[in-house]
Amino acid sequence: MTDYFEVKTTHPRQHAEKLFGKKADAALAMQIKRENPQLYNELRADAVTLGLLGQSRREQIRELYGPKIRQFSAEEVAVRARISEQEARAFWNGIAKDAPAEIKKNDPARYAQMQLAGRSYGVLPGFAPTMVDADKEGLFRLADDIADQANLPRDIFVSHSQFADVLKQVADAKSEREKAGE
Repeated sequence: MTDYFEVKTTHPRQHAEKLFGKKADAALAMQIKRENPQLYNELRADAVTLGLLGQSRREQIRELYGPKIRQFSAEEVAVRARISEQEARAFWNGIAKDAPAEIKKNDPARYAQMQLAGRSYGVLPGFAPTMVDADKEGLFRLADDIADQANLPRDIFVSHSQFADVLKQVADAKSEREKAGE
């Protein structure tokens, strides 16, 4: 039978209580900290989980003000898969053969894509990217080759649904380029 109220810890509860409980052995805790820091950190995390200790100030500050990572919207991922940063910079800096004013008048959908790409890459002002905590569960680092194909930064973290969306957008952009090349 499963105990739904049992707290899951890495090590037995007694070990965490021996080091961090009411009758803690401080000398043993310091010895373990010196000789096996990984074990000490795991036991300390167990003690926090069990409520024997609170979070350290460093952990509290990291949780509040810790590193943030950029989160891309589905539209940004789609546009980045089709338009590289170089293309967006060339378009908005006047290097491209088609002037933005002409594209805006003749092909508003393409202009909107170029505008989103320009803002996403930081070429155009007035865009505040979505930032989330770096320690969020369920996010994982995107492989470099996939990030390169999608024109995303190499150190980006995505959720499983975003990963599927990135793969779909990369495949769609690749098939569009192949059709255009025929």
